[in-house]
Amino acid sequence: GLQWSMNDSLFSTAQNPSFILENPLHDRDTVYLLKLELAAGNGCQDDTIQPITVYPTPFIRIGSADSAVCSQGSTQLIDSSLVKRPAIYNWSSSSSLITFSSSSAAQPLVNIGNFTGQQDTLVWIHLQLTSVDGCIARDSIPLAILAKPTAQFNLPGPACTPFTLQPIDQSSSAGDSLFYNWSISPNTGVNAFHTTTDTPRFELPLSTSGIVSYQLSLTVTD
Repeated sequence: GLQWSMNDSLFSTAQNPSFILENPLHDRDTVYLLKLELAAGNGCQDDTIQPITVYPTPFIRIGSADSAVCSQGSTQLIDSSLVKRPAIYNWSSSSSLITFSSSSAAQPLVNIGNFTGQQDTLVWIHLQLTSVDGCIARDSIPLAILAKPTAQFNLPGPACTPFTLQPIDQSSSAGDSLFYNWSISPNTGVNAFHTTTDTPRFELPLSTSGIVSYQLSLTVTD
């Protein structure tokens, strides 16, 4: 009769059995030894052994240096996947505003485009990982894109010096609060007050050398 065994374990006596082989590893081959033993009615017998190689399926393990990134910012992808190398990486995203320093690198830099609007956005980063044998795995991770605050203010018209300049803040943010940083240039002789609030004041000195142009700058962070 017939006896089929796998790695010395009997599993079938059928003439043409079927079986499923798995590779519990993800970065190396698993080899099974399939043995067929045949015994004739006269007591004579023979056997043959053939190795069967099962290639590994990659196991994707990815993340990012930051779970949330500001619009027009960037973050580094982190890969610790198990795969039989050399492997082929193919990164993509659910948004056309996401680009990669190299979509075929193992750990590329993710560049965030200009997400407009006052609401945070969730995008997905996808990876297709192909082993040297052509086995493929796919996985995705979420990345939160934080809405960027808008710095904006109004100014009064030209005036004679000495003059107290009080800009009117019109900045906006998706968050509950804003942090301000006002600066003025040139700042020689200028007295600046409350430059980390939404109500700054700048006392401009008397000019004795004609028209002086000042540049007022505002940086807001939420």
